Amino acid sequence: MPEKLTFLRLSELVMENLRRPLTPREIWDLSEEIRLSHNFQSGGKTPWATIAAQLYVDVRDHREKPKFYQ
Repeated sequence: MPEKLTFLRLSELVMENLRRPLTPREIWDLSEEIRLSHNFQSGGKTPWATIAAQLYVDVRDHREKPKFYQ
């Protein structure tokens, strides 16, 4: 069974490949370019805003060992 792709996992996969800071909009646009977002179910019109919110919450809640940095 394939891994369930979340906004955070999508962000992680894109950033692992590029190894440079990205904005949430760049993360979404690049995920579309490499066709990661095509199998991703998002009903919203601004998925990059959801990525921004999810990244913020992750940084806020995991101050000791964050996956992402601001």
